Amino acid sequence: MNTCVLVVSCKKYSLYGQNETLHRLCLRNTKHGFLIGDGTPVVRLKEFDESWENRSHIYSDKEYLEPRGYTRGDNDLLIPCPDDYRHSAFKVYAALEWSKWQQFDYVFVCCTDIYIDSARLLSSGFEHWDYSGYSHGTAACGGKGIWLSRRAIDALVSSRLTNWAWDGWVGETLKKAGIELHHDERYRAYPDLPLESNDYITSHLCVSPEELTPYKIYEAHVRRHAKQT
Repeated sequence: MNTCVLVVSCKKYSLYGQNETLHRLCLRNTKHGFLIGDGTPVVRLKEFDESWENRSHIYSDKEYLEPRGYTRGDNDLLIPCPDDYRHSAFKVYAALEWSKWQQFDYVFVCCTDIYIDSARLLSSGFEHWDYSGYSHGTAACGGKGIWLSRRAIDALVSSRLTNWAWDGWVGETLKKAGIELHHDERYRAYPDLPLESNDYITSHLCVSPEELTPYKIYEAHVRRHAKQT
């Protein structure tokens, strides 16, 4: 089965080591790409901007300063959109279009602030559903990671981008398309982590507006491989 992990990221995380740490500790045994905006302006729908204006207060308008010295990494997928938090959904939309033409059967979409046990991820049974992850209301939580089948991807790239929160847009669009969410408890949030003593697959390490550091990914990795007493 042809699968890929798509990681919503930015140039800053490429420069400061978060992407490399996730690649080295979690993703070496997977096909994966970090979604980086190249700064191209985009046209946003009215519904998209309204969703941004009405977002929860916890999703702060993070100031984004274009970092100097960025060099495209081997696993970076440059997306024609701004590289800031507000346009994360544009990165996901374009990456799903790319994944369709790459003929991936399933993609796992997440953000950089995650720890992934890749062996558990790839043997999790995701192939039994079109849309699976940890249910958060009417949609799967993007911070914990979401599996999408080719059928789900087809529905998404045929739709309009109406929500700044990419996981909310995925949930809304697939519900309209009649594709149900399969809830999976194994996709978690910090302080829950994949350990020898449980069957957890991922851990969402940060809650906005907390900033991810490479150390937090490394700390999760050390705990994952610590011997249980």
